[in-house]
Amino acid sequence: SFEIFFDKFKEQINLIKEANNILQFRENYSTDELIVIPKLYAISSDILIMDYLPSYKLSEVNISDYKKTKLLSSLFLFMRNNLLLNFNHGDLHKGNWGINDNKIIIYDFGICWKHSRQKYKFQLDMIELFDTDYSKDELLFEKFSTIILKLMDYTFDRDDFLKYAKISTEKYDLDKLNVKSIYNIVIRYFIEKDKFIDYTIFLGIINILQVNKMLSDYDVIN
Repeated sequence: SFEIFFDKFKEQINLIKEANNILQFRENYSTDELIVIPKLYAISSDILIMDYLPSYKLSEVNISDYKKTKLLSSLFLFMRNNLLLNFNHGDLHKGNWGINDNKIIIYDFGICWKHSRQKYKFQLDMIELFDTDYSKDELLFEKFSTIILKLMDYTFDRDDFLKYAKISTEKYDLDKLNVKSIYNIVIRYFIEKDKFIDYTIFLGIINILQVNKMLSDYDVIN
């Protein structure tokens, strides 16, 4: 039937996209000594053949906290560098990366994205904002929400969000804002207000929160 054919066609398109994503990441990190991207050998209509690269989770390796800190810093820089290169891995949970020989192996390239040239500029504005001592910036949410407004093609209700952010910081007594508290306010806003959030912004926030949690667990942030 047409539905079966269409589903099969979508699977093939997704495999082609994943193969192209792998090739792009291998090119981006071809000279990197700490980040390993599996090699793609072949692709058919329903399968990808890649390097078999075993690895271990951070909790499973018997290494010093110092080495764990270095590895997590490399993971953070991987995520950060992807933003700068405008080609992002969209699913950096613990199951999609591992450690072997003091290197980080990245898996699963099915969800990746890049922004248009204009939105890429706004993404850089976001990076620059969080490179400052933002926790003491009284205009943080104004600047932050303005960038989200542009990233969402001006469909974001900035004024309503600013009211919500002010109430939230008072409600949860957030004297010192950090990445986790800021993005949690964003997520709660969209859920409680039943509003649409841009897919790539949502993926970016989830990635940041996942990596941020790992950094916090090992006290890398501090």
